[in-house]
Amino acid sequence: MIAGCLPKVRKTDGAAQDRGDVASGLWEPVRRWDEVDTRPYMQDRAAEGFFSRLAEGKFQSTRCTACGRTHYPPRVVCPECLGEDLEWVDLPREGTLLAFTWQEAAIRCRKPDVLGLVELEGVGNVFTRIDAPYESLRIGQRVVFDIWTSPDGMVLHQFRPTE
Repeated sequence: MIAGCLPKVRKTDGAAQDRGDVASGLWEPVRRWDEVDTRPYMQDRAAEGFFSRLAEGKFQSTRCTACGRTHYPPRVVCPECLGEDLEWVDLPREGTLLAFTWQEAAIRCRKPDVLGLVELEGVGNVFTRIDAPYESLRIGQRVVFDIWTSPDGMVLHQFRPTE
């Protein structure tokens, strides 16, 4: 799950609650997928900025103007130097597939959806959906950025093979 995207669970009165301690009884167990509010919980302005840019087809994150480090996921404070002056920059649109698996069942993905770890040069690794059949993929394969709309209407990132 992307940082800043915590699922919410609807209580019987229809109110949404942030996921908390199960034992506390503050929320009820989900019995059906249609009971889950799968919209991302925007914990800060960096998450809001990321998803709004993604909806425009932009794959961007934040870079600290003090130390020059680019971070994914985007931050409101630089974890390297604690600088608060960050700017939005484009992330590489091509990367290398480091690992992949298929997802049996999750909030937004179902088998045969493939999830993978993509290395972006100079940034780090991104956990993302891979738009390709599992059998056609290989470690080290070059992939390119794309967007997709999940069944619940969220615009998210994915990568697909360049070949």
